[in-house]
Amino acid sequence: KMEATLSATNYLYDGTAKEPKVTIEGLTEGKDYSVSYANNVNVGTAKVTIKGIAPYYTGTITKTFTINEQNINTLSLKLEADNLNTPNKQTLEISDLEEGEDYKVTYDLRENSNTIKIEGIGNYEGEKILKASKDTKMIVEEDGVQYNLLSNGDAEVYNFIETGKKVNIKSTVKDHKVTKISKNAFKKCDKLKLVKIPKSVSEIAKDVFKDCKNVTISGKLDSYANKYADENDINFKESK
Repeated sequence: KMEATLSATNYLYDGTAKEPKVTIEGLTEGKDYSVSYANNVNVGTAKVTIKGIAPYYTGTITKTFTINEQNINTLSLKLEADNLNTPNKQTLEISDLEEGEDYKVTYDLRENSNTIKIEGIGNYEGEKILKASKDTKMIVEEDGVQYNLLSNGDAEVYNFIETGKKVNIKSTVKDHKVTKISKNAFKKCDKLKLVKIPKSVSEIAKDVFKDCKNVTISGKLDSYANKYADENDINFKESK
């Protein structure tokens, strides 16, 4: 009786079809026997069917191999979380994975936390606990302003989603000190007239107000906002 061997019998799931090479000593695949695979993408037991090619060989040999769950904690996840401070409206998206099929998400909105737990399901196992980082946009919204919470305890102004003429940037959101205004925060805000910037802000992206033709910056006289306005020829108004 001829014995068939597989080049591998265990794989980690990665979404691609697994086709271990079949070897039968003294025979050639395609000439003496054919090989087909079944259930060889998702987690579970995959089947290999080896059939003899007539007239010299007949019969069938069946072999199996295993596709194991991928641990979600080992993956490099590209994700974006929104609305963390709005009950029942939090969202998280992971590129190339499907929520409810590949993972489930639990949000922890307790004070000083703002973490999300991703648990692998289906073809994935394990869990990953994430906190805001430079690669993770943890977006919260207050008074029409979206803030990105950063891992170092700071926050940046991420986007102004209202169409109004005034905006009041907060100095802290969810215990994160607002220190920065990102480059697209006021993109296409051509109706914006007044932006009140707290003294906590020490960095404002270049040309952040380029779409705001008649904007005035309001802030303290000795603040970074005052310096930025002077350097960029933007109207400045002292705030009380």
